[in-house]
Amino acid sequence: MRFSKGDDGMKYGRVISRTTVCVWSVVTTLLVLSGCNSSSKTVEVNSTPTGADLYLTRIEDGQAGQETYLGTTPLDRSLTFSTESPEKIEYKLRASRTLFTDAETTVNFLPKTQTRYNLELTRIALELSLFEPMLVQTSKGVQLRVLPQQTLAYLEVVETSPNVKTVVRITNNEDRNLYMHAPVASPTDDELIYAAIKVERTVKPTWHAVARGETLESIAKQHGTTLAAIVRTNKLSGKGLSRGMKLEIPKWTYFSNLWKQRVGSFARTKLTVGNKLDLHPSFTPDGQYVFFSTNRFGHYSKICRVHAYKGLGIAKITHDQAEDFGSSVSGDGQFIAFASNRPNAPQTQIWIVKTDGSLPMQVREGTNPQVSPDGRKLMFVRPDPDTGQRQIWIMNIDGTGETQLTQNTAHDVKDPRWSYDGKWIVFSSNEGRGSRNVHNFDIWLMNSTGAKKAQLTTNGSHDDKPCWDKDNGIIYFRSNRGGYWNLWRLEPVLPE
Repeated sequence: MRFSKGDDGMKYGRVISRTTVCVWSVVTTLLVLSGCNSSSKTVEVNSTPTGADLYLTRIEDGQAGQETYLGTTPLDRSLTFSTESPEKIEYKLRASRTLFTDAETTVNFLPKTQTRYNLELTRIALELSLFEPMLVQTSKGVQLRVLPQQTLAYLEVVETSPNVKTVVRITNNEDRNLYMHAPVASPTDDELIYAAIKVERTVKPTWHAVARGETLESIAKQHGTTLAAIVRTNKLSGKGLSRGMKLEIPKWTYFSNLWKQRVGSFARTKLTVGNKLDLHPSFTPDGQYVFFSTNRFGHYSKICRVHAYKGLGIAKITHDQAEDFGSSVSGDGQFIAFASNRPNAPQTQIWIVKTDGSLPMQVREGTNPQVSPDGRKLMFVRPDPDTGQRQIWIMNIDGTGETQLTQNTAHDVKDPRWSYDGKWIVFSSNEGRGSRNVHNFDIWLMNSTGAKKAQLTTNGSHDDKPCWDKDNGIIYFRSNRGGYWNLWRLEPVLPE
């Protein structure tokens, strides 16, 4: 528009100019209020599930800065963009949580109205309880009690280890209150025998009022449970005890029976019955009888024998006032080795007795004894005197020539089993790392001298309790992979 230089024109021109300035001032104010020229944007971030760790990375002109930890979801965060060119800046938000895959999203300046972001995490694992027989000091002395520990179970069951050909599940358990225990393979047939522990939490809680000078260790000992169980139940991590504090003492009812199952079929039959604690089966060389431990004859577990096919009666082999468990039959079927906690004994001891119960003899301190197929050696587990880590030891059957086979200074080794030809030893250890670089129990292998050690499973779940089949080509083991406790089989790649 053009204006004349007359008074009217100048007058109208000045009025219009002032009006234009005022209009643009209003527009500018509205733009600022609407956020077009604002250099920040407040976002609300949540995740499914909530409680994920949130990390932020600023990216400017394609260059990523350092990742910064923001906190746990849900949270609000003000993100600053460039005033001149906010479109050149973006933010990466990453949510991470144990047992889930990470989730990411990008936050741009526009649209300014998009302020809510939700990150969907996918579950890949879960924390799964394992109820395991443990030696606990009680008012009746040292006894086996079934107590909980926490394990990590990955939902993915695939095994990517180069030392394993195939991994197959051989039981069909989908009850999270049922816990498979150590299997043993028949030396003459394609059959397994194993214990299955059934556990239920008691409805009525037991309470303990903390007295002066009491510790968690003394309270756990008094109630025949574990320190870890009391800590988890009462959420005591990082908290101390105070006089008069009420603690809930976790209690469970449980029993276990022996089951027999043919390899290649999910069908199984009971070998023992009753609400007792039947554990640690071991075949005789002819495959006709099974030795095991049970508390069905009193307060303490005893080594007993049952026919593997006819059932019939249960014969008691050991008779002393002690907790006897974990038997292993010699290759000639003449004697068995077992672990025993005697009254007032400071440590668990290894004993040998004839299969008819005669001539018992103490050999060494240790647990989990395993007689070699030729009957000349005895393998067992005992803590390293320097590190305190459980390790595998071997000695002559009379207790001489004691040798430590594994030298792991930072991790435990347990559950050793001979192959039927005596050339290999399979065991479980938490020395290795799983798929998320976390230490967990896996199945391992070495030869009878302790050489050529190799990690077999790497899934990231809890794998233990291995044993060999009669042909020495298959290893059976227990695992929580998939989210339930089952027995699995693998075909190892044996070292040259």
